[in-house]
Amino acid sequence: MTYLSNVGLPDLVPPPPSELAAPKAAAEPAPCAAVTRQALQDLSDTITAAREKAEANVAVNGEGAPGAVYPVAATLGRDHLIKAHDNTTVLLAWVDKWGVPPGLIGYPAISYGIYGYCRDVLPQLHHARHWETVNAVYNASRGTAAVTVECINLITAAVELAEPLATNATGCYLAAYGL
Repeated sequence: MTYLSNVGLPDLVPPPPSELAAPKAAAEPAPCAAVTRQALQDLSDTITAAREKAEANVAVNGEGAPGAVYPVAATLGRDHLIKAHDNTTVLLAWVDKWGVPPGLIGYPAISYGIYGYCRDVLPQLHHARHWETVNAVYNASRGTAAVTVECINLITAAVELAEPLATNATGCYLAAYGL
């Protein structure tokens, strides 16, 4: 597959043991069909929206905001969302730069690379949700928690997009080996 040569990314997947059969050309079981460019874009868009809410939250509940309680929580929530956003941006750039055809995003080896990115994004989302939740509770009495709750809801939506994407990407890779 020449369109993936010289990608410059670390090997995300070790080569399979020699006793395993080579992967099928472009496995199309249900898990592979669910790993799409649109699924990646939806995840990225949701994380972007959460990050924007986190920025608004920092303005009213973060460091330097008058009367903010435990302001570092707002900053930490935003910072974790920035990291999650950066990871999804890199993943989309990788897919676009190397011209992975839309129908081959679900190719097993590519899918497992996508799982690797989801594996890195999910902890960032969970940490962001933790800090945004702490921030909402600490600032609820100030009447400034609404934007934080909106952010939490978007983070939850992003987790709900990333988990099945990771699960399907793993399933796609396994299906290529008859597992």
